[in-house]
Amino acid sequence: MAYDLMLIVHVVTSTMWVGGVFMAAFIDWPTAKSTIKDGKFPFEFVLSHGKKIFFWVYFAMAGLTLSGVSLLLSRPVADDQMIYVMAKFAALILMAGFTLYGTFITWPKLQVAINRDAQHIYQVYIYRAHATFFFGILAIIMGLVM
Repeated sequence: MAYDLMLIVHVVTSTMWVGGVFMAAFIDWPTAKSTIKDGKFPFEFVLSHGKKIFFWVYFAMAGLTLSGVSLLLSRPVADDQMIYVMAKFAALILMAGFTLYGTFITWPKLQVAINRDAQHIYQVYIYRAHATFFFGILAIIMGLVM
């Protein structure tokens, strides 16, 4: 029963993180970008969006990591499945790295940037969000194959 509970937590938190990244990168930002008037960066939208999503992204990261470790400890992984575990772990490291970089490097820069610089900073942030989404989908596929 504990294994099933951790599996549910793992699926829910991975869905939260990957789904949140999808929403932010592929729906929210293009929508906000299309409403920009006179080329002015939508600081208010982007910064308030970041503050609201912050808790849930880190909640999902923690839940995903802890449930993944719990799942690995509760049932041994067969040798032929270890490649999938390693791929999922690599995806998690990349996703966490991109997310942490965004929090501790990009967001502080964005809050003091001028309009032109903010657009460039945020576009690079969105590219990392696309990569985070890609690695999240890859990890989900690896989990389904296992």
